[in-house]
Amino acid sequence: MNSNSNINNINDNEMLLISLNRRIPLQHLNFMCSLDSKLDELISTKYDDISNMVQLTYGVKYDGVMTQSILNLLKSDNIALNLFSLHNIDKIVNNYSRDHHFLTMASLHTIKPFTLSCLQCQQPLKLQFKERVNIFLMNHIDDGVIFIGRCCHIEYRTNSFIKGSKRFVIRQSLYNQTYIHFGGKCVLHIDVLLQYVSDLINMYAGFENFCGAYNDTITSVLLQHVRENDPQIKDQPMLERRLFENIWLIYSTSLLKFFLSTSIEIEIPYHLSNRDERNHFFTYQLPQLERDFILYWSNHMLKFSCGSQCCKAMVIDGFQKPDRFVCNFTQELIHSKELGDIEWGCGFRPEMIRDKQNPGYWTNTKYCPKHIHLELTQSVCCSTDKDDYNVVDCNVSRTDRYCNRQTSYGIVLTMYNCGIIVNFNELYRSESPTRVLHHLFTTIDCLSLTVQRALMHYIK
Repeated sequence: MNSNSNINNINDNEMLLISLNRRIPLQHLNFMCSLDSKLDELISTKYDDISNMVQLTYGVKYDGVMTQSILNLLKSDNIALNLFSLHNIDKIVNNYSRDHHFLTMASLHTIKPFTLSCLQCQQPLKLQFKERVNIFLMNHIDDGVIFIGRCCHIEYRTNSFIKGSKRFVIRQSLYNQTYIHFGGKCVLHIDVLLQYVSDLINMYAGFENFCGAYNDTITSVLLQHVRENDPQIKDQPMLERRLFENIWLIYSTSLLKFFLSTSIEIEIPYHLSNRDERNHFFTYQLPQLERDFILYWSNHMLKFSCGSQCCKAMVIDGFQKPDRFVCNFTQELIHSKELGDIEWGCGFRPEMIRDKQNPGYWTNTKYCPKHIHLELTQSVCCSTDKDDYNVVDCNVSRTDRYCNRQTSYGIVLTMYNCGIIVNFNELYRSESPTRVLHHLFTTIDCLSLTVQRALMHYIK
């Protein structure tokens, strides 16, 4: 009795939809309406294009004229508007997730650990909510939620895992990942990191310039839709330069290590904001990366031979233009088994301290945290390597020309005649013969066995 009553209450629009559904599934109709709302009427092939896209998606071909007739019929009686939602779903979800009246984890970005099974026992991970975060995308910033998993005393995160109070990354945790996150509220979409790499290579963009441009772009896009005093503008999170720099450096260093070596896992700083942990990470990785770099690229002829003259000669040269601010302590020694102790200098950046004369401000010093106690000394001793050549032996001076120089002296590098860089070292002091010889000996010591044999053959 109730079913007959329901049938009698069906109106003309509902009967039309039933008839259409017998010829065209509602799923296809919904897809057609969505495409119709996106494509402008000025497109002369619009309805043929809709038919083609339906065929590519569902494997069913509809005639373009019939598609146009059906869509016009649905629009004429507002059936499509009542039945198929054409709202901006992304905007609705974002606004809902930011509404403080609701206690929700709803988000367009639900970020899970890089693996859904334990690396030790291979059992599926039980995921649990960790925190809400800011997702920095190419042209806007969304809210997101982080989920983690725990098993076998290991905590699995987005791009890392924590074991015994230490954080590690593996190839699987970094390769082909959409989001990059090493802790905190900042999550970077991989497109943002790739954009910075492109800007760095082609426009020499620094971290501060890139973050400033990114934040200005986000604000400008928002101002196209809201007023300047709107809460979206005032509460908009910004991409902080230091945080972005730390994430990019840790991420890129790890990728480089995996590219050059056969390392299975790499320990990275547990707390990204801890300067001591970051400095320890880089000072520990740098010598290993140098050896891996030399070993990998000295095998260029075996991996990517570029012709009969490939890797026939090595060229050593120095470049003083790429300098940076370094600690003024010049008596830092490194040991060479061929040359003994060499004054190499300290390569850490000078410390910034609070300005006692101007509360709330910071001032630069000449020394790094390790040597900051020398800031109060009256004079700096300038020494030169006693075994260096005299000035008369070369028409270019190789001594430390400026005792109070606050920047480095560029780099010295070794490259093959075919343009492949084999090794490079930053010069915290001048390009003296002993430092160049140390660079050469280090390069030879780390060459692959194949290249070392060939080199000894030429020497003999």
